[in-house]
Order: sequence, then structure tokens, then C-alpha cells
Amino acid sequence: SIQWIFVAGKNKRLFQFLKDRLGGLKHVRIYGYSKHVAPFMDTADLLMTKPGGVTCTEAIRKELPLLLFPGLRGQEEKNSTFLLNHGMAEVISSEGTWATMKQMLGNDYHLNYYRVNMKRYNRTFDQNKIVTLAGLLARGENFRKML
Repeated sequence: SIQWIFVAGKNKRLFQFLKDRLGGLKHVRIYGYSKHVAPFMDTADLLMTKPGGVTCTEAIRKELPLLLFPGLRGQEEKNSTFLLNHGMAEVISSEGTWATMKQMLGNDYHLNYYRVNMKRYNRTFDQNKIVTLAGLLARGENFRKML
């Protein structure tokens, strides 16, 4: 059976919308803002989210397949394109959400396809370079020399 965990963040309208429609169901948990999203991700088989950089990066590091809502123009749109092109996510439309979700959850091949691609991508991270880059950014120094 499927357990649904919704984390609405600081979006009070979304939180209330979910509570009103799904709040009484046994297999549904609804949360607002939480600093402890990582444990939710650790137990999940699939993450449905907008293509924000932090959440998607954390999902990639945890090898958690992504089902993305269409993003905002600009960076989220670029994130979505990148994830699609690297086989780490699917983008859903309101009409095809349920079918895409069933396809991904109903077949281990689909989930493993995304996990393998995330694992492959994770190997390209140079942790020392990331720490150095973060230090340069924090000090306001030019980071372009590292790219």
C-alpha cells in the first residue's frame, strides 16, 4: 500500500488545501514547513516536487527519483531540462500525473533507471571542489576561475 507524505513548506494555502481534501485519510500525512525533510526523503520511493535547485540536488544525492511539476520560467525551467536530459526525472502535467506516477511506482525498472542515472551523476561530484567553491562564494570572491 502507498503512504502519502505532503510537505507544503511555507505555502499556507497549499497546506490548507491538502488538509481540507486529504486530512482525514489514514494513509496521508500533511506537514507544513519542516527543517527535517531529509528523513522523509530517506523513506520515499519517489519525490514529486517543483524543480527547485536545493530539493532536486538533495534528491540526486539520495538517488531518489523525481517527478517534477512544471517549473517557473528561468532557473527552474533549466533545472527541469537538465534533469530530463540526464535521465534523472520525469515532468508531469495535470492530465498525466496519475498515469506517470503509476508507471514509475508500478515497475522497479523505471525507478532503478532514474537511480542508476543519479548514481552515475553523483560520481562526477568533486567534494573538495564543492567546498572550495562554497568558500569562494561565501567570501564574495570570483568563483569563475574554478569552472
